[in-house]
Amino acid sequence: MKTTKHKKLIFFIPTILISSLLFQNFTACKNLKSSPNFHEIYPTDSSILILNSLPNSIDESSGLVYFDSTIWTHNDSGDDPYIYSLYPDNQTDTRKVFIQNCKNRDWEEIAHDENFLYIGDFGNNRGNRQDLVIYKVPKSELKNDTISNFERIEFQYPDQTEFNNTAYHHNFDCEAMIALGDYI
Repeated sequence: MKTTKHKKLIFFIPTILISSLLFQNFTACKNLKSSPNFHEIYPTDSSILILNSLPNSIDESSGLVYFDSTIWTHNDSGDDPYIYSLYPDNQTDTRKVFIQNCKNRDWEEIAHDENFLYIGDFGNNRGNRQDLVIYKVPKSELKNDTISNFERIEFQYPDQTEFNNTAYHHNFDCEAMIALGDYI
């Protein structure tokens, strides 16, 4: 594991609407399908195609990316440091991959570029975190069940000097990120 301070780190606070809306609907359908009125609320005609349901181990998905015919996601805070792969064309095949020597303190987002998967452990609702980090995982490692070869990109908000903020009443929380060129 390599730790670096990343100079080209840019955060986009606005929520990435498309992935958020898609996954909210995906998660909502999982919980509602067991409801007796599910088909009345969400009629399954030719305009709606349910490809898959989330496994029970994914109970608070907080990020979502799609590449190489695979959906990658993770749970928000409270889970062990796992990422999960889902295959839309196969309703039974899912994998969970353990990221060794890290913690899921408050994983909020997942992004990728040509060579890497980025996992953002930067949830900071109370504004008191001083250990914000992005895990940079080589995509070549995703074939393994356990990953120990990754980089830690540690960062801080340069203008944050107070760490006793009132929850949700500060500007030092990040809920989304994208990878674009040489920037995150």
